[in-house]
Amino acid sequence: MILGWFRRFEVCVVKILLLLASLSFVSPVASLAEGDGCLQLGVLSMLADREEILTATKQIFRDAGECVEITALPTRRSEMLSTSGTLDGEVLRTAYWASQHQDQMVMVPTPLFTDQIVAVSLETRNLELASIADLKPYRVVISVGHRWGEAQLAAIGVQPMETNSPARFVELIKIGRVDIGMVEQSMFSHFGRMEGLRISPLTPLAYHMVLNREHEGLIPAIDAALQRFQAAHSLR
Repeated sequence: MILGWFRRFEVCVVKILLLLASLSFVSPVASLAEGDGCLQLGVLSMLADREEILTATKQIFRDAGECVEITALPTRRSEMLSTSGTLDGEVLRTAYWASQHQDQMVMVPTPLFTDQIVAVSLETRNLELASIADLKPYRVVISVGHRWGEAQLAAIGVQPMETNSPARFVELIKIGRVDIGMVEQSMFSHFGRMEGLRISPLTPLAYHMVLNREHEGLIPAIDAALQRFQAAHSLR
């Protein structure tokens, strides 16, 4: 009898510990979202060093009468938290991404920032690349969770390799595991030494701020504030 009671007590303790662990895992973001009244936005970790973009975002929201806090997160983690409503939105997402999540998210119409999609290849290959369509015959690597890139390559019949490591991205090209890396030019700061690599511009790619549907009423004021900001500043 005592042994049975002890085992039930042990199970209860384990359940309590698991519950506390789960709460501690989500509480940093959830408590922010419920705490000081500021909107909580995610930004992709790979772009978190673009201080001018984060500063601009805060200024734009302040001009629209809203305060905002920004948390750097991995791509898929940020997507999960924003689409589930734990975060109020994200700073940089493509129109394609917004269309894929239109039931949960709404996009600020004016782009915040326009990047350049490029192809990275070995100089010795001397590949002539000027558009996404030119990648069709080749093996391609992209960043994990790059929804726009996945869709563009799928449209031309290319199944890319994926990596979440900038160092591995460059290594795969240099050792010949892939022919081309497709990536945003703004990511170059994470890649380190790029000697021997050829950079071929492919297409511009606009990034937008997105919010949960419950904040759709804020979109006109934020878009107007963004347009005022862009009239006086430029983000590159």
